Amino acid sequence: MSSIKRLLVNNIIIMGGGRWARVIIKVLHDIVDPSVNICIYTPNNHLNMNKWVAKNKVGRQIKVIKSFPNSFNYPCVVIIANTSVDHYESALLAISSGADVLVEKPVALNYKQALDIYDFAKKNNKIVCASHVFLFASYIENFSKHIQKQGQIEKIKISWEDSDIERRHGELKKYDSGLPIIVDCLPHIFSIISKFTPIDVACDSIRLKISNGGSKVNIFLENSGIPIEILMVREGLKRTRLIEIIVKGKNNTLDFSNEPGIIKSKNKEISGDLTWDNKSKPLSQLLRAFLSGANNKEFDKRLDFQFGVQISKLIDKSLEIYKNLQLKWVINKIKSGGCLNQDLAYAINELNLSNGLNINIKLDDNKFNNEVKKSLLFEFNQLLKKIKT
Repeated sequence: MSSIKRLLVNNIIIMGGGRWARVIIKVLHDIVDPSVNICIYTPNNHLNMNKWVAKNKVGRQIKVIKSFPNSFNYPCVVIIANTSVDHYESALLAISSGADVLVEKPVALNYKQALDIYDFAKKNNKIVCASHVFLFASYIENFSKHIQKQGQIEKIKISWEDSDIERRHGELKKYDSGLPIIVDCLPHIFSIISKFTPIDVACDSIRLKISNGGSKVNIFLENSGIPIEILMVREGLKRTRLIEIIVKGKNNTLDFSNEPGIIKSKNKEISGDLTWDNKSKPLSQLLRAFLSGANNKEFDKRLDFQFGVQISKLIDKSLEIYKNLQLKWVINKIKSGGCLNQDLAYAINELNLSNGLNINIKLDDNKFNNEVKKSLLFEFNQLLKKIKT
């Protein structure tokens, strides 16, 4: 693919040193002109990132930096791809330094943070964009056009399942243990749903069912009169990405577990994109759109940060229900005197990390005694009271 040339913005900083940051860096290295400077800001992982840069032989263009500039006296953009809990502070820092910013999903941990980022960018006359990569997926667009030709949508079901560890984009993928599956996956899922029906953030008909300590969640809601069912699974058997849409009583599916996926409709199967091998992939298109927008100040509407803010409001509603159900599930499990199995360890670990508790229990820990259980019950009952108030 041809590189993006003649960028007025010839300095790019990526905040983050994990898997997704490395994936972004690889794509940027392929699509921008060699004259563009790419810096990686990762204060907690700079040594490993320096080794990675050397191993991938991209050191001429890519540098690892230990400190973030207080201000920019040169055109610069910042891409935030660090851990989700750091998105908020990172976005404010980048904006205050004078950069236009792209924030990976979730744009923030909650609606208030997302709105604060948007308002802060507006106040500082900077552009902040949201990264929802599936809005750039041709196979989603093709399936949407196919559904539009079929008629009125009667129901939507999305299944989103990941195994414990898998290799994606040449990197090992592992979920963030402190980030509930709802916050992690719903930005992707709601962005996909928006290709078929507008997202109604005022939706109040949300029901949840959790299993396996919260690593499996079913969500049932109605959006613009359309029943929607969402299944999300961590530590599942295999990677699954499946959209099922019923039109006129007939089921139409797009299985994009492997891109570009397969569309099935009326006993026929077609590729999600027949020209997939000959075009830029979704992440490449997204990054091109952001850099071009930063160059000419005309941004692709698919990068609209307000959409990320709206999604955050809907996720907040779902998360409140999720937390309540998860805490009650954990409390009941501990009270019943059960052993520390994988599901209970998952829930305890997530509650510990997401709430800043000081709990250190491993799955093979033999110290899960009555004293520990009593301590856990106290902590979790206190959390439950906070949610109710």
